[in-house]
This record gives sequence, structure tokens and C-alpha cells, in this order.
Amino acid sequence: AELTSAMPQCGGEHVFSYKAMGPIGSFICTWAIILGYVSVVCFEACAFPTIIQYIYPGFLKGYLYTVAGFDIYASWLAVAVILSIFITYINIKGAKTAAILQTILTAIIGGVGILLIVCTIIALIVCSLFAIAQIILFLFLKEHKREDDTKEAKEKASFKDMFTVLRKNDQALTMVIALFVYYLGSGILNTLGLNYFYFAINYSVGSGVMTYFTIIYGVGYLLSQILFPLITKKLSWKKIIIMTFFGLVIGYIAFFIYGLPLGDGKYIGPSPLVTTNGKTSLNILYLIPLCIIGLVIFFCQGLFYLTLLIMMTNTIEYNEYKFGERKEAVIFSLRPLTTKLASALQQGVLYLFLIIASLSGVISTISTYQNQATLGEITTTELSTVCDSTLSSIQPWQVIVFKLGLTLLPLLLFVASFLVIKFKYHIDENEYRNMVTELNNRNEQKGTEQVQ
Repeated sequence: AELTSAMPQCGGEHVFSYKAMGPIGSFICTWAIILGYVSVVCFEACAFPTIIQYIYPGFLKGYLYTVAGFDIYASWLAVAVILSIFITYINIKGAKTAAILQTILTAIIGGVGILLIVCTIIALIVCSLFAIAQIILFLFLKEHKREDDTKEAKEKASFKDMFTVLRKNDQALTMVIALFVYYLGSGILNTLGLNYFYFAINYSVGSGVMTYFTIIYGVGYLLSQILFPLITKKLSWKKIIIMTFFGLVIGYIAFFIYGLPLGDGKYIGPSPLVTTNGKTSLNILYLIPLCIIGLVIFFCQGLFYLTLLIMMTNTIEYNEYKFGERKEAVIFSLRPLTTKLASALQQGVLYLFLIIASLSGVISTISTYQNQATLGEITTTELSTVCDSTLSSIQPWQVIVFKLGLTLLPLLLFVASFLVIKFKYHIDENEYRNMVTELNNRNEQKGTEQVQ
């Protein structure tokens, strides 16, 4: 989104890569995207009949051959070919037809989801809140308007430009470091959190807890977006950073302590499992405090992140104020770059803690069972049974080690991000207003000189 607003030209990624890396880099990037789209078409053609196979295991008829251990059936292949032809036809018809089809399919998927999962109702509410949050941000957060310098707007951006800006602009460098550490911390929570409740509880109940926690994740971030304009009217950027930082410290420590297994079916706090009439289910007394802790974490995390983005954006005016160049496209491109770098490290952290906690074999076994269920080799009930049996061998110390990576490691990264901002970032509201005023005066003086 930032790159599109900075370079509003047709071509999308082709334009971005051309400005960043020149014609050779853009040529490679564009062809990679084209081939990627081709692979997506292949994936979609295979995905739809596989979904039908998952829902109706008896769908497979007429064995043809085997590819890499995967059996191909005539019914499966026919559906894949027909779907590819149909999607091609829709794209030829145009964007309007595709939009109508997307609307119809979305309605169908939404209807099926409501029938299968009651939580879909909550998801619809979350989507509505998301839309409201975006509207509020659009109406109440006004970006300082400035006419782009024609020469600079046409200037190409490259990796050399990025390193040059970071070398000269100390505030941009500070925010790149702070954002990178933040992305790494928040990403570790998301990546490790997808598996934690399986380990801490079991497969059947843990998956439900994970669903509720994911909903709380969305609600927390949406609330932060809705309330952010109101909060910025009452508090300065640095006060928001301080407030949300201490909220994160409290939230993450509480999340680490709450629900820790002590062995023999005992936990710190209420047990996540309750048995009624011989049937084990989720204990609501365990879920409610967990959701409250999650809401605190994700709300504070959302506010912290939005404030970081504003601080990063302010370095554009700082660059123009100090060096006479906005370098807007270059500075905006630094954020997605830090995101990709952090994402690459997150997977490494996941595997590291799976190995340290001796849980990599458990995950591999569960993945095998899930693949068997997808192929219809075992039922959903059998999947829960075998996965619960596999997870029952996990010891409390393994869960504790994994939860250290899930909570305390992100917390340490947030502490690092906070300290970088506290001691290195100095653009507050007053300094920003003074910079904007000075830049306006310079532009007015430049305009007067041009007229004369």
C-alpha cells in the first residue's frame, strides 16, 4: 500500500522493482511473478478437487496413474481441468464478471461456514469492526499534504538509495531497527502460538482454544485501530509507546504464567479441561482469563505498531528538513523490507524451539496424521484420537520451554524496540510541527523566487 501511494503508476511490482533495482532486477522480478502466477493456477486446479475429496472421500473414481506417491483419478483430473477452463473463461469475460463470481462464492462460503462453525458470526462482526476502523483512520488521521517535487518523484530508488538514506538519516535508521525487532517479536508469537495450545492441552480442545485466541487477536488489533485517533488526541506518541510497552510487559508475563502445566493434570490457574458425564470439553473458567490476557496483549501491540508507523513516516519530513530530499519512496520501501527479513527469521526461531523442547518429532507425526485425514484415510474422530495420543507423551518441561519462546522471547524483543525508540528517536510532535513549518516556508520562498 505504501509503495502504491508513493509510485501511483500502472505495473505494480514491475514498477516497484524497476525503481528499486533497475531494468535487470525488474526483468527477473517480473518474470518470477509471472511464473508464480502460473504456479498459482496449477495449485488452484489441484486444490479444488482435493477439497472435494476431503469432503466426499468416495469422489475418487477411475484410477489413472501415480505421481510422486499421489494417486491420480479420472474424476479428480476432470474436475481440475473443468475448473481451469471455467476460471479462464471468467477472466476473459472481464473484471466485472469475476467480481460477481467472487461475490457469489464468498456468499456460499460464508453460508457454509455459518452452518459449520458458530464462530463465523463473530468473524463477521470482526470484519465489520475492521471496516469501521479503516474508515475512522481515513477520516481522523490526516497526512500532511505536500506537492511532490517533480524531479524527486521521477527519481529512481535502489538498494544504494536505501543504504544512503539509512547512513545519513539517523531517525530512519532508528525506526528501521525498532520496526524490525517489533516484527520479529510479534511474528514469533503468531508462529509459535499456532502450536502451543496443542502442546499445553490436547489436539481436540487445543484447536478450539486456538480459534478463540485468534478471534481475540483480531478484536484486539481492531480496537486499537478504532481507538487510536482518540488516544492520539490525548497522549503524545512517546507516551503511547510507554503506556503500551508496560501493557505488553504485564500481558506477556501473565500469559507465560497462566496455564503453565505442573504435571499430573494440574495447571497454574483453572484446568483447561472439564469432564461432564464422561465427556471432556473446554473449561470456560480457563478460557475467559486467557481471552482477557490476549486482549490486553493484542490491543497494546496494535497501538504500539501504529505509533511506530507514524514515527517511521515522520522521518520523511526529517530527511527533507535535513538534506533537502524527501526520499519518500525509499523510506516507505524500508518497512516491507524489514517485514520480509523478520518473517524469514521467525521460521528459524520456530524450528529452534521445537528442537530445544524436543517437539519436532511430535509436530511431524501430527502433520502425517493430518495429511491422512485430508486424503480420507482416517476420519476426523480418528484424527483427534491419534493426535491426542501423540500429544499425551509431552512432559510439562517441554511445554514450559516452548512457552518461553512464545512469550519471553517476544517480550525481550519488544523491550529492545522500546529502548531503541526511547534513547535514539527524538522527533516528537513539537519538533515535527517545527519541521513542517520550516519546510512550508522554504517551499513558499522557492515559489516566490521562481515567479520572480
